[in-house]
Amino acid sequence: MHIYIPTMRRPRLQYTLNELKDESPYPITLVIPEEELQDYMGTYSSLMTVPTEVRGIAATRQFIMEQAEDEHVLMMDDDLTFAVRRHDDPTRFREPVSGEMRGMLMAVETLMGLYAHVGIATREGGNRNTEPLMTCTRAPRVIGYQRSIFFKEGVDFRNSTVMDDFEATLHLLTRGYANGILNTFVQNQKGSGTAGGASAYRTMEMHAAAAEKLQSRYPAFVKTVQKTTKTAWGGATRTDVIIQWKKALQYGKARI
Repeated sequence: MHIYIPTMRRPRLQYTLNELKDESPYPITLVIPEEELQDYMGTYSSLMTVPTEVRGIAATRQFIMEQAEDEHVLMMDDDLTFAVRRHDDPTRFREPVSGEMRGMLMAVETLMGLYAHVGIATREGGNRNTEPLMTCTRAPRVIGYQRSIFFKEGVDFRNSTVMDDFEATLHLLTRGYANGILNTFVQNQKGSGTAGGASAYRTMEMHAAAAEKLQSRYPAFVKTVQKTTKTAWGGATRTDVIIQWKKALQYGKARI
């Protein structure tokens, strides 16, 4: 397994990398725009540069999948923190201790051998389902794939712009591939819409257009809604989606 962290305009704010780099048994590569190479030279030793004609997170993720050589590819947002589900009260979480990040990544690698696409559960709503493994659900921010299946089934992140992770999940579900989501650990982000990364170009209008396109591509499983949260987009109301993940998988299995 190889871990890739797409990033831009954040050479000094590498939260995900800092959480993982000292414990990962797998190689980690930062994926950066080629014009930012000098900015990132002192950040980390393993860098992949993205040519100028490849722009946006969807195209960058597709580029990573095309350039990767390992069968198992795991991509993570650059602004993540991680927590461990408590044994005494599984609805609550604690900070990881030494060695647990290594264990988390090894568990993800194990899932990669069982599922065509994988992820790590989100901390938001993490108290509602405490099963160690979830399947057929959303997988934002941490997304992993078996490359052979990814390309055999024609997955293309570029069919979306900023909801490309949902696009890839729906593409595989509607072809009968369940995903596996590790739920003994959870991940969270510093805040959607913070400076750098996709926030450098993503707008509310782009987000709305991506939601509407996803709905048009998967009308039986996606509904657009207006949503307001305390953290994302500074609390602004945005066009978002509600997705029937299990229904998408049922449809996919019926096609086989």
